Amino acid sequence: PWFSRLHDEDQRVSVASDFIRILAEMHRVDPHRLGLPDQDPDADLRVLVHREIDAWEKVYRDSGTSDPLIDLGLDWVRRHVPDVDGPVAIVQGDTGPGNFLFENGKVTAVLDLELGHLGDPHDDLAWVSVRAVQEPFTNLLERFDDYARAAGTTIDLDRIRYYRVLAELRIVILGHRKRAEPDLLGEVGNGLVYGLLHRRLFLEALADVEGVEVTEVDPVPSTPGERDWLYDAALEQIRQIIVPRSEDPFVIQRSKGLARILKYLREASSVSAAVEQRDLDALESVLEYRPSSVSAGTVKLVKRCLEGTVPLETVVGVLLRQVAGETQALRPAMGVL
Repeated sequence: PWFSRLHDEDQRVSVASDFIRILAEMHRVDPHRLGLPDQDPDADLRVLVHREIDAWEKVYRDSGTSDPLIDLGLDWVRRHVPDVDGPVAIVQGDTGPGNFLFENGKVTAVLDLELGHLGDPHDDLAWVSVRAVQEPFTNLLERFDDYARAAGTTIDLDRIRYYRVLAELRIVILGHRKRAEPDLLGEVGNGLVYGLLHRRLFLEALADVEGVEVTEVDPVPSTPGERDWLYDAALEQIRQIIVPRSEDPFVIQRSKGLARILKYLREASSVSAAVEQRDLDALESVLEYRPSSVSAGTVKLVKRCLEGTVPLETVVGVLLRQVAGETQALRPAMGVL
C-alpha cells in the first residue's frame, strides 16, 4: 500500500493514473444498484451534501465538548454548498494514496470505504488532494485530467476546493472526538502531530477558497527550563537503551510515540508562555479587550464572526497564528512532517 516507497517515476504515474481510472469507473456505477436503505440516489445533490454535513455535525455534538474551529467550519460548509443538483455518485471518502494496493504498475485493490456515501464525485477528488499532502501523488492537475478523460466529464476546481475544506473538517472532527475520549493506550504521539497538521490544513484550505493570504509567522523566543535535562535523559534512554534492546516491533513503535510526546512537552515548556502572550495580543487587537484566556477569547472571536461583526478573513488570520504557535511547540516531535 505504500505509494511513497515507489520511486520510479514511470511506475508512480502508471499506478496513480490507474487508480484515477478506477475511481472514475466507480463514480459511473449507478448508485441505485447498491440498494442502501439509508441513502437516496434520487435526491438533489445539494440535499445529499447537507445530509453529509448533518451526519458529521452529529459526530461532533455527540462528543459533548465544543471547538470554535469546528463551529466556524460547519457554518462555512453549510453556507457554501455548491449550487448544483448532480450528478450523484458513489463517493468512497478518504480515497487516495495509502488506501489502495498496487503491484507491477497497476492497482490491485481499493481499500477503506468506511466514509463512503452518495454525493459529488468532486468530494473524492478533494480527498485525493488531502491525502497527497502526506503522500505526494504525482502531478495532481495531470491526474485530474486523467479523471476527466476516463469519466468523460469536466473538472470544476472550485468544487474541489470546497470539498477539500469539507474533507479537512471531517478529519478535525474525528480528532476532536479522540481528544474528548482519549485512548491512553493509543498512538498518542502520532495523534498529536496529525491532529495539528489537519487543523493547519483545514485553515489553509479555507484561506485558499476565500482568497486569504497565508503569511509566515516568526517563531517566538525559546526559554530553556531547569527541567529540560530530564526530558533529554528520557529521550536518550528511549533512543539508546529501550529501542535498540526491544525486539517487539509494537514496543519499538510505541517507544517512538512516547519520544514524540516528550519532545513536544520539552519544547512546549520553553515556548508556551510567549506563544500565549502573542495569541492574547492578537485577540485583544480584534476584540478590543484582553480575554482571560486564549480559549475564551477564541470562542468569543468565532461567535462574533458567526454573528457577522468580525470578518472571516480576520478570524482565519488569528487562528493561523495560533496554529503557528502550536506548530512551533510540536515541531521537534514532527520529524519529516
